[in-house]
Amino acid sequence: MKILVVDDYESAAFVTGHMFEMLGHEVRLAYSGNEALKKAKAFKPTFILLDIGMPEMDGFETCRLLRSEPDLKEIQIVAATGYGDDDTIEECRRAGFDQHLLKPIEIKRIQQLINSIN
Repeated sequence: MKILVVDDYESAAFVTGHMFEMLGHEVRLAYSGNEALKKAKAFKPTFILLDIGMPEMDGFETCRLLRSEPDLKEIQIVAATGYGDDDTIEECRRAGFDQHLLKPIEIKRIQQLINSIN
């Protein structure tokens, strides 16, 4: 599977991306919303793990923009965040996320999501 990991905290993106690679997936990393949009258009991932709390363009806006691209509408986009309140979960739904996961995310949960796509 082609996976894009988006997180402004580069170490977190690297570790998460490495975990996906160890599971046999092709991975790209992005550290901002703008970079995620560019990489998603070029890489055409099937799964995006997207941080919400990023500077400049947050994950909500990034998700909305990804969903507005005809070639990217079918991608599974999962919010990865430390925010678990009802308002955040509702905003994730409105922005177009398929799932909302609280950090730290357990590897078993990620595997379940990936398996549900295959």
